[in-house]
Amino acid sequence: MDIMMPPLHEQPAPAPWLVHRERIDVPRVICDVVSRNPDAVPDEINQELRKREAELPGTLVTEWMKKCKAASG
Repeated sequence: MDIMMPPLHEQPAPAPWLVHRERIDVPRVICDVVSRNPDAVPDEINQELRKREAELPGTLVTEWMKKCKAASG
């Protein structure tokens, strides 16, 4: 067990974005936005995630964007 990140059901108050991220395929949403708009910035992607109540910190969005661009190109 990772003491720094126990499973969500064991956390007394998990971060809201972690809870929503489990219900929504956030990486897929990010990759979809990047594929539609390769020049998208993290704020644009977070607007899309906000619609799904799964907004992430900008640094995480940036990392996923890099992974999506690397996988597609």
